[in-house]
Amino acid sequence: MVLRSGDRNPVPVTPSFRLDGKRALVTGGSKGIGFACAAAVAEAGASLVIVARDSRQLGIAARSLRDEGFRARPVALDVTDRQAVVRLLEDEGPFDILINSAGMARHTPAMEAGEADFDEVMGLNARSAFFIACEAAKGMKANGGSIIQVSSQMGFVGGQDRAVYSASKHALEGMTKSMAIEWGPLRHPGQHGLPDLHPDRTHGVHLCRPRKGEMDQVQDQAGSYR
Repeated sequence: MVLRSGDRNPVPVTPSFRLDGKRALVTGGSKGIGFACAAAVAEAGASLVIVARDSRQLGIAARSLRDEGFRARPVALDVTDRQAVVRLLEDEGPFDILINSAGMARHTPAMEAGEADFDEVMGLNARSAFFIACEAAKGMKANGGSIIQVSSQMGFVGGQDRAVYSASKHALEGMTKSMAIEWGPLRHPGQHGLPDLHPDRTHGVHLCRPRKGEMDQVQDQAGSYR
């Protein structure tokens, strides 16, 4: 077989994932999954605002990201404070990306769960997730954007001593799917506006469900958000 010098096949190129010029807001961004999310989008070129309640841990996270050459600004914030969230979005928005990773768990048998624990878990995992998504989406009407809600396997199954936590994640998944349906018509191909929305994976409003045991390393977590 003789090959001529000009003989070649075009080599397929994997679409690049870049977020240069984009701004991302990451809640719960000081550690764990939230920090991994922040690192993932920063590595892709986005500039970050990371929020959490623990200002010291938040400062460490932001400094660690900046030491790697990423652009990250920490803002101490309790995302359950709706008015504080509104002020943040007014002062810092609009954002192209919201990754809502703030969350908590109080595992206890259902018959032993107290009202305080129920209200705190639902307040952070469901109520705050609803309102911060709505506020962020308002700023995405002009140019589109992406909202990622970090859920859990407990969002579609149940578990021992997980009644309250599972309720909060079922609520999160239900609201996210409804937002996708409601906001989807605001986008038309070739026009500005909120993105085409799919309730689980594609783009626009997403659900992401980290799996216990498969997400132990921060670098593994970061990969799932790329």
